[in-house]
Amino acid sequence: MKQIPNLKVFNFEIKTPIDFENQLVVDDIIKNDILGHLDCPYVLKSVSLSINRKDNYVVVVLVELILENE
Repeated sequence: MKQIPNLKVFNFEIKTPIDFENQLVVDDIIKNDILGHLDCPYVLKSVSLSINRKDNYVVVVLVELILENE
């Protein structure tokens, strides 16, 4: 089987205060809130943090989905 890379961007608006210094909190948001719905293997390529117009933080995640081509 040949693997086909497929890049996807996901973002998640954080509306409540969180402890960004605690890496486990950020990891939990990424794994459960942003990527928890994925049912295929993936490789995390990058994670960015920005602020939107409402002054809420937004976590932006770039992943490579590993899709199998039969």
